[in-house]
Amino acid sequence: MAEYIRTLVDRDLGADDTQASVSSIFALGDSGGSDIANEPRASRDAIAARRDV
Repeated sequence: MAEYIRTLVDRDLGADDTQASVSSIFALGDSGGSDIANEPRASRDAIAARRDV
């Protein structure tokens, strides 16, 4: 019975041979060119625009 269950689990989970690109890990925090530290008005304007909606 245990061998049968191990076989089912192995088949369901399978050995996934695909690997993620390392760049996808390091791009998680990519701001896309946004520089809010040097553009403090941008956050104020975004908040004000949201209130107007």
